[in-house]
Amino acid sequence: MVTGCSSGPSADSIGETTADAIRDAGTVQFTMTSGEETFEGAAVYEEGDLSELRVETTTPGEERSEWVVDGEYWRAPGTARPERSGSVDPEEFVAAWDWAQVQEDMAAAATSIEAVEAREIDGLETHGFELVSEERTETWWVDDDGRLREYEFEFADGQSGGGTLFGYGDDVRIFEP
Repeated sequence: MVTGCSSGPSADSIGETTADAIRDAGTVQFTMTSGEETFEGAAVYEEGDLSELRVETTTPGEERSEWVVDGEYWRAPGTARPERSGSVDPEEFVAAWDWAQVQEDMAAAATSIEAVEAREIDGLETHGFELVSEERTETWWVDDDGRLREYEFEFADGQSGGGTLFGYGDDVRIFEP
């Protein structure tokens, strides 16, 4: 069952709305925590497609940075000098971090989407949505412009986490090889 809010984004189009907000902005920055791992980064969209990406990952005892620029995958463990690497398919890496596509896919896979309690985030009032699929449950807090601001998730196996999206449309530095 799909239910909507009285104002702001609606549950029946939340995936498309949040994805369009990212693509229209052209850039987005993000944080995510999952288990003991933390991620932060930025994504650049050109003509609706994710074109450049930076992800910095911290796992207890290990840090690494990864980039996709001009269709090439780059990596740097810790503070090492970045180097081009064939260890990861750039398209697969980009697909895993394509925030716009992930949001569309989650909404499409949801067996229910329901409005939940609103939340103020960074001084903005947001609308809450709970999306439930066979794989996981996610709660999204979305502003009046359709921008996903904060999210939480829990997989069927109990793994949970969450994060933020911010800096929509801001100039971001990805990486210059």
